Amino acid sequence: NASSAVKKNTFYLDQQLRIPFNFINEMRLAKDSTYVASENITTAFIGHALEYSSYGRRFKNGSLTDTIGRKVLDNKLYIRLQPWTEESFISKMDLGIGDRVDKFHNVSASDTLSTLENDLYAYAGVSGGIGKAFDWKAKARLSFAGRRAGDFEASLGFDTRFYPFRKAKTSPLKLGAKLSTNLLLPEFYERHFYSNVNELFRWDNSLEKNSVSKAELNMDIPHWKFSLDAGYAILNNYTYYNTNGLVQQSADPISVLSASLRKEFVFWNLLHLDNRILAQYSSDQSALPLPSLALNLKYFIQLPIQPGVMDMQIGLNGWWNSKWYSPQWNYITGTFANQNEW
Repeated sequence: NASSAVKKNTFYLDQQLRIPFNFINEMRLAKDSTYVASENITTAFIGHALEYSSYGRRFKNGSLTDTIGRKVLDNKLYIRLQPWTEESFISKMDLGIGDRVDKFHNVSASDTLSTLENDLYAYAGVSGGIGKAFDWKAKARLSFAGRRAGDFEASLGFDTRFYPFRKAKTSPLKLGAKLSTNLLLPEFYERHFYSNVNELFRWDNSLEKNSVSKAELNMDIPHWKFSLDAGYAILNNYTYYNTNGLVQQSADPISVLSASLRKEFVFWNLLHLDNRILAQYSSDQSALPLPSLALNLKYFIQLPIQPGVMDMQIGLNGWWNSKWYSPQWNYITGTFANQNEW
């Protein structure tokens, strides 16, 4: 007779004012009557974004009920500068500041109350490129006050393109790389939870912030319908649900290595054999179990319904992975937990 229901509602508002810097051309024209105004005008955008979300989960088992819920109010002000063309080395710059308030439905042995957590944060981003041959992007976010003070996320990535094919001069060979790192406080219900249904699932955990540092590489050759991806990650204080369904943090850093390969064969411009293979390794299978090998084979016939507009695919899609201890579903907490029995 157990059942659960999840509900979420979101309201989102975004507004911005565009300010073209026409005065730059006017100043140059005043000094030089032969000056030809540039079509690429430096532009600023000043904006405000607001999100209000309310979501929760109710689990019932007979006369017993567990309820968790969260309300989020996120307000942010931002400015974007587009100083040059989209193909300039620096084409966009973003800077913003925000305040996020989370209200959690918190049940304890003595009472049912609400817990507020406030997060003041700033973020920045910059992107650009060199013509059609190179793109890059960097962004960062830092919580400087509130419950999540010290949380941060940062990433830097780039893509470069070459055109080596004589018969397909516009088809590129793409190479990309990305570095990212973060330091984040575990979620509220990983730190605090109280179940009325099962006494085992009651905790007030003092958890360390967890971090993930990643390095990713990729290569894509559309002309050959071929791509290759590889990545390496180090996870510190990895937070997971153990075989008892309880929250636990890994005492030692966990290394994760992965590589994936995709190759699609096309016959008579009709039959497609799309093959994908993923290999991965986790240094701690008890905390972060992963199948060492996984395949996705998608074989189909592709037919044009409206040439250049709409295609239809009819075929088979199959998955296979090597044997591993896949997570079990804990219906009381609504989370996946590790298991080592089947």
